[in-house]
This record gives sequence, structure tokens and C-alpha cells, in this order.
Amino acid sequence: MTTIAIVYPSHDENNTLKQLFEKHSLLQKNKKEIYPQFLLVPVEKNENYFSVWVNYIIDTYAHLPDFVLFLADDPIKYSKFNSLEEFMTTLFNDPTVFIDKTKWLTTVKCNGQGFPHHPNLPVKESYQKVFGGSQPNDQDVYDFVHGGQAFFSQKRILSRPFPFYSQLKTLLQTEQVDKHSMERLWHYI
Repeated sequence: MTTIAIVYPSHDENNTLKQLFEKHSLLQKNKKEIYPQFLLVPVEKNENYFSVWVNYIIDTYAHLPDFVLFLADDPIKYSKFNSLEEFMTTLFNDPTVFIDKTKWLTTVKCNGQGFPHHPNLPVKESYQKVFGGSQPNDQDVYDFVHGGQAFFSQKRILSRPFPFYSQLKTLLQTEQVDKHSMERLWHYI
């Protein structure tokens, strides 16, 4: 059975995400079809989600679920869903929608200096620190989503060795790579 972890900030004031998760989990159990097993993983609020998300990868690297859904404060704000209910219904009924970020998130572009959204952001330099080498393409253009939300497969996460994530954790903790640059780089992992 497929497992999907949902890593989200636990300070959801009304427990809306948790309540919807429990509702959909119960509905899923009542159906005869085999659906993925979902794991709800609340994490403490942190100014830098990417540090929290990297810590989750490090902590579970040896036993990652099949997929991990990384959510920010407001998972709907930059998504193509109108409500959290619609989001959760889609996730439980057809999680494959989330594999292609363009099907559920609004993507934007910037250059290596953060233009036009965040001028003078060291995106290109941060890319070199995180990944080594040059930019991801010849045009100095970075596709990203606000908040960095992502749905990654275990295979994708494991395509980078454990030391990569340890180094990324250090870069984030020492603020050699800031959260705004990481927002632009997260989908290149």
C-alpha cells in the first residue's frame, strides 16, 4: 500500500487541516477500494519551513514514505484549489494530481537575482551553494511556487544522498541560504 506523509505547520489555529484529514481518513476506510495510507505529520512553527522540511527528510531518510507532501502556513493561498476541503478531497481521491506541481500550484519565474518578485535576491549564488555547479538551465530562469509547497516521491528525495540534506541543513541553519532563495530552489531537489 502506498504511504503519503503530509508535513504541515502544527499551529493551524482551528485544527481545520487535522479535522478534514480525520474526516477523509474515515470516509476512505469505509470504501472497499484500496487507497493510500496517509500520515499526518505536524511540525512546530518555524520561520523557515525549509529547515523543518529538511529535518523531516533527515529524520526519516532511512524509512521515508512513498510520497511526502510539504505544506506551508496557508496551503490554499497559492494553489489552484478554492478551499481546504477541495484540496483534501482531491488529495484523498487522486493523489497523483499532486505529482505535477503545475496541476495544483501556481508557478512563477524569476532570474538569478530574484527579479521580478524579489529584486537582488541571491538565487544564483544560493543555487551554487546548495547544488554545486551552475544554474539549472541556460537561461538563468528559475521556476518556483510561492511558499515552496511540494509533493515529492521517495525516489526523488533519495536521488540525493543523505550528506546532501545534512549540508543543506547546515546552509539553512547558518543562513548561508535564506528562505526566500530556498523557496525558488526547493523544486530542484
